[in-house]
Amino acid sequence: MKNKNGFTLIELMIMTVAAVSLTVFTLPKVMEVLDKSKDELYKTQVAMIEKSAKNYYVKNTNELPTEDKDARFLTIKDLVSNNFLESADIHDPRTDEIMDGCIIIKPKGKDYSYEYVEKDCSNASNEYAPKIKIDSKKTVEVEVGSEFTFPEATAKDVLGKEVEVSGPYIDDKLITSLDTDKLNSEYDLVYKAYDETRNIVGIEMMKVKVVDTEPPVIRVNGKTKSFTYIQPLENKKVENFDVDVTDNSGGKVDLKVTSTVSRVKGTGNITYLAKDKSGNITALVVKVKVVESKNPIILKVTGNPTDYQNKSATLEVKKTTYLGNSLEYSFDNGKTWQSENKKEITEPGTVKIKVKDMFGNESATWEEEVDFVDLSKPSVPEVTLMTDNWRGNEYDETWVNQDVYLKIKSEDKDSKIAYYEYSTDQNKFTKVDDKLYFDENMNKTYYFRSVDEAGNVSDVTKAYNIKIDKQDIKVPTITTNTSVGETLKLGTKKWISGDINITSIETKKDKGSPIVYYEVSTDNGYTWNKAESTYSFSKNMSEVYYFRSVDEAGNVSPKTKALYVYIDRVKPATPQVTLKQNNSSGRTYNPGSSVLQPIYMKVQSADSGSGIDYYQYSFDNTTWKDLKEDEYTFKGPIDTPLYIRAIDKVGNISDTYETYIKIVK
Repeated sequence: MKNKNGFTLIELMIMTVAAVSLTVFTLPKVMEVLDKSKDELYKTQVAMIEKSAKNYYVKNTNELPTEDKDARFLTIKDLVSNNFLESADIHDPRTDEIMDGCIIIKPKGKDYSYEYVEKDCSNASNEYAPKIKIDSKKTVEVEVGSEFTFPEATAKDVLGKEVEVSGPYIDDKLITSLDTDKLNSEYDLVYKAYDETRNIVGIEMMKVKVVDTEPPVIRVNGKTKSFTYIQPLENKKVENFDVDVTDNSGGKVDLKVTSTVSRVKGTGNITYLAKDKSGNITALVVKVKVVESKNPIILKVTGNPTDYQNKSATLEVKKTTYLGNSLEYSFDNGKTWQSENKKEITEPGTVKIKVKDMFGNESATWEEEVDFVDLSKPSVPEVTLMTDNWRGNEYDETWVNQDVYLKIKSEDKDSKIAYYEYSTDQNKFTKVDDKLYFDENMNKTYYFRSVDEAGNVSDVTKAYNIKIDKQDIKVPTITTNTSVGETLKLGTKKWISGDINITSIETKKDKGSPIVYYEVSTDNGYTWNKAESTYSFSKNMSEVYYFRSVDEAGNVSPKTKALYVYIDRVKPATPQVTLKQNNSSGRTYNPGSSVLQPIYMKVQSADSGSGIDYYQYSFDNTTWKDLKEDEYTFKGPIDTPLYIRAIDKVGNISDTYETYIKIVK
């Protein structure tokens, strides 16, 4: 049954099915059209970008490649910064993502090709990037706890010209040393070479692994080498030894001890076996020789340090009582003898000790290695100051607006260098490792010295001046005057007819580096040249000047507002006067003829400078009246000469146009 107010259920279903069918049929077609239009828009944007790159090189032809295997690379940001594109906010209509690809410029016959690719220039330019050669293997192993020396690196551009290499970097941060204290650490070092000509960067990498190949160090009674120990037969037990085990990794070391020593006359061994976590093994054997006490025997020598010290070592022989109490001691293998059982040792080396009893019987020689006495001070540190930029230029102690870091190196003939110290007054010194960053505004003098493991201190270096200035500079103040008493205000266009003088350019700066010069630009800051101290402009001109300040550190101020130097000393062109009868569409009036109708006048003139301001007319060439508009109608009766002249906006007056009008009734 049909509903009185609408359609039946069956009719509604039929209409729904038809609508769905129509949508299914037409939707792919619509999407196809949309995709095609987006592709066309994308191609248009690419063409615009490539054309902007071509315009850039029309102005900078000297930068174009001249060899077939060469190329140049521009980013959209490069085109924006050089005013060849208005904005870098260009979206891909297909994805709505920012377009940040690269324009590649290559020689093509006698011309050049300009191709936009959807890659950044660093990826798009691999075959043209500088090739870096690192004087090292791709993977290097360095001993844990040791100092790693960075290899040298060189680079050449695509045409074989050498370019500067910076690095190494880790996570984009320039480094000066590696922490090798942690075993199994791995570092990926990155070297970079920037090709200024092509605006691309070459990258090369190497890997450094921290390993442990050195075995542990065992010290028995201060000795690190196997030795023979004489044990008297009558002693009830083998002498107890002082044992110490260390490893360069700083980790735990497993120590095992085995013994074959017996109490009967003869020889046996005590073996010490140390193994570190890396599997390195060290063995030290103490041969114990059990003898009868016919001659004096040295049981033990003490006083040999196990850590470096900057004072002498006093070796002491344990006293023995064989064949009487009167014993003599020699610390030079029997060349000289003394009654004291102690001797001060001031130089590292092997000390050969003997004991002699009252009957002249001598003991076997005891050799004591004195390795840890260091009384010599280290060398004065060699300090190299570098600016913290990608080039890593050597710092010359002048004002800079970048961070400064130092490389410091010293040597010690006995112990190793433990650390370095710095001071600003040569009195109070602060501990520092072999790297130190200066990253704040300063003007200070620093002195350095090195300290070895024994505590000896080197002489102090010469003074190093660190001058860092990262302060913002104020826009310079421009003082001007004019010969006609006009006031010029920056940012305001104003024509004048007299001279314009810039009497001073000044920026006050109380701290940091001084202002060294000012710069001037006449193209809205695209190019800058060093400014003069004063300027005087007197000829006809219409130029715009911008100024900025530059300090000794290289900081640059924002530019001033525009200074419009608009001088107009040329009079306007003689007016062109059109006369017609009655109105503008009437017949041309012949000057001097008599007419009955009003005379319509149209006045025109031109001015190459400030522009026409208004016109004047006179009947006697002496008394002048202003024409408020460039059109005027004369009504009779009138019979007189007519003089017309133009006045520009700075008051220059044109030559006079002369005619004659006559209206009668």
